[in-house]
Amino acid sequence: MSTTRPDLSQAFKGKGQPPDRAAGLVGLLSAAPAKEASVPPPASTQSDAAPANASPAVTVAREEAAGAIASTRPAARRSTAALQTAVTNVGVYLPPELRSRAQEAIRVRTITYADLLVESFDQVTDEQLRAEFAPLQPAVTGSPMPTRLRRRTGEAGIQVQLRLDADQKRWLDGRVAQLGAPSRSALVAAVLKLALLA
Repeated sequence: MSTTRPDLSQAFKGKGQPPDRAAGLVGLLSAAPAKEASVPPPASTQSDAAPANASPAVTVAREEAAGAIASTRPAARRSTAALQTAVTNVGVYLPPELRSRAQEAIRVRTITYADLLVESFDQVTDEQLRAEFAPLQPAVTGSPMPTRLRRRTGEAGIQVQLRLDADQKRWLDGRVAQLGAPSRSALVAAVLKLALLA
């Protein structure tokens, strides 16, 4: 049983040409052609010496453009130096008792956590820190099956913010690798513990 379906293609065809929507805008804009602004060529294509037939205004404009380009170069250097010395927050976790002792020390001496950390690194030796991160001896001894050495991990703690610049952060991360610390937080906690709780 076949039924003939109606052809609906005619229903979707447009009815003639679409209206010209821009027709109402005719005459609103001035018919005068816009003057092209003279743009000096890029600084890399300009010669340092002005041509002999250049007008004084053109010579002054070129000198001002060259001065503007030269004046941005020191600013770029300053911004690079500013990025290197920019201070950022570095979060570390300290056990509650150690955090309380550190808070007390910075409040009494009116220093920052970063200052306290710098002083603590001066008081602690590398040998003390390596001993803090030495693997733990196995709990079971004398067994025929070898037991694995366990690494110490940082304790759960409360976050504090150290305000460090890029050099300090890079140095601290280097010390984490040198001393075999499991994390930045573990190293900071060990240094402060040895300095404040010893």
